Amino acid sequence: MTGGSGKEVSGEAWAGRAAIGGWRIESNPAPLSSTPTYTNASGTYSFVVSPNSGTYTISEVASPPGFVPTPGAIWVNTTPISGQVTVFASDVAGPNFGNVCLGAGNGFTLGYWSNKNGQAVLQSHDVAWRAELNALCLRRANGSDYDVPGGAFSTAYPDFRSWILGANATNMAYMLSAQLTAMKLNTLYKGAGGMVFAGTAPADAHQRGCKRTASSPSPT
Repeated sequence: MTGGSGKEVSGEAWAGRAAIGGWRIESNPAPLSSTPTYTNASGTYSFVVSPNSGTYTISEVASPPGFVPTPGAIWVNTTPISGQVTVFASDVAGPNFGNVCLGAGNGFTLGYWSNKNGQAVLQSHDVAWRAELNALCLRRANGSDYDVPGGAFSTAYPDFRSWILGANATNMAYMLSAQLTAMKLNTLYKGAGGMVFAGTAPADAHQRGCKRTASSPSPT
């Protein structure tokens, strides 16, 4: 707050309710201050805006690869990345944002596994990488199973590349599948320190009829 000059819009960013400091949050329209806003050590943020100034869209900005405090981490949002709030004469609570760290150390992003460098790594480990991924119960945008196809690497890889690059947070199962894929490949071929799974994904996947036993696609 800055005396009586404005009203405060505030919220928090957390990972499983643990605070995330240093995460950038933006407001549209812009607040009274032009200084970029980041969450503090307690994971909270605030904007000062004019009283009775209408509706604001508050958004979190995607973290860059290796976002501190976890160098090399891959972060995925677990809540919508924006929300709206209407400001009247009093302070108002803005949206809270949730994010999860899928791993740290020697982490390579979706972009790496969809470019020529990642392609070369996968080709050198064909067909093992396909069997590993097909055991993960991955999802498409419509919620159906995704398996890397069998056959020649020259046709299987473009299909995989299209799938992983198409991931977005509209269907969180799809986005988490793509991020899980990147982290799985990091642990297999890039020496990453391991993965952390949240919830009971294997049991849930089994209940929904997902294949849990990897097959070995044979190139033709």
